[in-house]
Amino acid sequence: MITGLQGALKSPPLWGPVLGIAVVLAKIHLPPVVGRSLDLIGSATSGVALYNAGLVLVAYPVRFSPGVFAGSLARVSVQSATFGVPLHLLSPKSPFSREALVCCSLPVGPTIALFAERYKSAQSETASMLLISTLGLAVTVPTILWITK
Repeated sequence: MITGLQGALKSPPLWGPVLGIAVVLAKIHLPPVVGRSLDLIGSATSGVALYNAGLVLVAYPVRFSPGVFAGSLARVSVQSATFGVPLHLLSPKSPFSREALVCCSLPVGPTIALFAERYKSAQSETASMLLISTLGLAVTVPTILWITK
């Protein structure tokens, strides 16, 4: 565990999110120039993620296995239900509660495929989960929005 933490501290991709969380928690306001440049980067992320997902799906064959279906089902429905049931029972008055539930229901992201590629483990399975959970999203999100009306 200590070796893993030392490796994580040496990884620059980890520093960005940790630094961002620290800035938000410290309530530090960034200069407008920095904010605009981060907005520019942020506006490009969805296109880059979509392109990355396409590359992942082209690079590996789709494999249907019980593990792929279980992982996809868990990501799209079990995780949504785990968050949605307490949300429904507590009935929060926040306008963001439905949006938070939809975000919780998003499919497996291409990030897991990048980790699978980096560590040379389960690359086809993660690509298959990306595809199946994205297709499952077309069913679950309208259902979630209908249930939470």
